[in-house]
Amino acid sequence: MGETIRIRFLKNMETVAIIKRITQRQFVKGTSTQYWTAPVSLDAINKLREGGFNFDRALMDWESNLFAPVTFDPHFKIPGIQHFDYFEQYQIEGPQIIEAKNGRVLLADDQGLGKTMQVLAWLQLRQDVRPVLIICPAVLKLNWKLEAEFWMDSPKVQIISGTKPVKITGEIVIINYDILTHGKENTIRQDLWDVKWKCIVLDEAHYICNKESIRWWAVEQLCDRAPHVIPITATPGKNRPKEIFTLANLVDKRIFPSFFKYAHRYCGAKKDFVGNWNFNGSSNEDELYNLLTSSIMLRRKKQDVFKTLDRKVRAVVPLEINNRAEYDKRDATGEMTFQKIEQLSKLAVKGKIDAAIEWLWNLLDTEDKIVIFAEHKEVIDRLMKEFGDIAVKIDGSVTDPKKRNAAIDAFQRCANCGVRKERHEKSKESCASFVYDMKKRVFIGSSAAKEGVTLTASYHVVFLEMWWSGKDHEQAEDRCYGRAGDLHGATAWYLIAHDTIEEFRANVLDLKNRTLERIMDGRELTKDQMLMALLREQRRNQ
Repeated sequence: MGETIRIRFLKNMETVAIIKRITQRQFVKGTSTQYWTAPVSLDAINKLREGGFNFDRALMDWESNLFAPVTFDPHFKIPGIQHFDYFEQYQIEGPQIIEAKNGRVLLADDQGLGKTMQVLAWLQLRQDVRPVLIICPAVLKLNWKLEAEFWMDSPKVQIISGTKPVKITGEIVIINYDILTHGKENTIRQDLWDVKWKCIVLDEAHYICNKESIRWWAVEQLCDRAPHVIPITATPGKNRPKEIFTLANLVDKRIFPSFFKYAHRYCGAKKDFVGNWNFNGSSNEDELYNLLTSSIMLRRKKQDVFKTLDRKVRAVVPLEINNRAEYDKRDATGEMTFQKIEQLSKLAVKGKIDAAIEWLWNLLDTEDKIVIFAEHKEVIDRLMKEFGDIAVKIDGSVTDPKKRNAAIDAFQRCANCGVRKERHEKSKESCASFVYDMKKRVFIGSSAAKEGVTLTASYHVVFLEMWWSGKDHEQAEDRCYGRAGDLHGATAWYLIAHDTIEEFRANVLDLKNRTLERIMDGRELTKDQMLMALLREQRRNQ
C-alpha cells in the first residue's frame, strides 16, 4: 500500500458526494478509466466505510495495525541492555509498545516515569535504526549522553554544540533545538541535512508545538525524511488541543490530515467578532484522548503504574558548569580539607546556576508548582530575582513566624477561599471545591524550611545544593510528600554539577543511583563521616 488511496466508484451523484467530503481528494480522468485518489487517512477510510466502499488488504492492514493492542512478552529481554533489572514492569512494556508501533509513537508518560530509559532501551533493541538524532533543550544534552552510556552497550555518542558545521561521527547524535538552523535564511544546517537519519527523538517536544516557528519548520523537515520519529513530552497538549495536532502529525500525518477539520472537532472552533476563526478552545476531549491512546500515543500516569502513590522518586540531573577553568584551578591546589570542599561546592553551584535555572523553567512548563531547596544566600537571592513575583521563600532571614506562615499560605492556599490545602476539608471557611492559587508557583527554601512546613501543592522538589546529612534531604523531600488523605507522592530532583565535588557528595548520600525510584533509607552521616568518605572517594579516583 502506498500513501494514496485509489477509489473506484459507481457513477452516481450519491457516491460522488461521499468522495467529495474527503480531504485532498483528486479526480483522475484517463483515456480508458476514471477514478479518484486521496491521501491515506483515518478520515478518508471512515467516510468511505460510511459510503459502503470495500477496501483492499493493504489498507485494512494499515488500519488494523494502527489500533492493534500490544501483546506483552513476559520473558522480554533486550540483548546488550545494561542494568535491565532496574526496569519496572511498565518500563519493560514501553520498548515493546514502541517496537509494535515501529518506532513512531508519541511518548507522553508522566514526569519522572523514565521516558528516556525506555527510548534508549528501544534504541538498544533496534541496532538497525542508527544513526539516531536526539533533539532536546540545551540543558538536557549531557543527561542524554550519560543516560545512553549507562543503559546502552557502548554506544558512540556525539554532542553537537555551537552553530558551526561539524563532522558527524556518532551513532547517536545529540543537539539542541536552538542550533538546528543557521544563517539569515534560517536554513537547516548542512551537517545535519547530509545525514540520512533513521530515527529522530524529540525530547520536551512541547517546545515545537508552534507551527509558525522556525524551530518547528526545521524539525518537520528532518522528521519527514526519517522512518522512525519519537516525540517525548509529559504534556502533549499542555495548553490547548491544537498543540497535540502538531506532535501527532510528526508521528503519522494520516491520523489527522487536515488541521481545519481537526480544529473544528477538538479545538472548540469559533469565530471572533471580526469573523476570524479561533482555535484556542477545547471540545470532544474524551474522544481525542481515546483516539490518540489507541493509535499513536503512549501515556501512563503515576497512579496508573504505581500500586500506591505514597512513595518518593529520586532522579539525578547532571549539568555542565560554565566556569570550568576557575573550578579546575582551585581543585588542583592544596590538600583536600573541609574548607576546600566548601569552596569547590560554591564554585560548582556558581558554574551550574544558569543551566539549573533553564532546567527549572522547563519543569515549570509542565508542572503547576515546584519547590526548590538551596542553602547559600547568593544562590537563594539569584533564584528570587529570577522567579520574582511567582516565588516565595523561607530561609534563615525569615525568622518572623507570621512571615513564614504567609509564605506557606501563598503557596498552599485555595484561590477561591484562601484556606490551605491541608485544612480545606476541615475548615468552616473553606469553599466547596479546592483550586490552587497560581499566583505563587515557586517555593524557595533553605535548610530552615526542611521541617515543619507543608508544601503538598507541589509534586516536585528540586535540590540545587546538598547538605551534609541524608536525613536532612529526606525531611526536605517530605515537605512535598502527600499527607493522610492526599497521598500523591513526590519526585525529588537533584541537579548535580558534572565532574565536580558535587558528584562525590552525591555518591556518599546515595543520590546517584539510576533506578529513578529508590525509597530513602534514612541513614544519617555526621559531617566528619562525610568528610572522610569524600576523601576516600577522591583518593580512589586519583
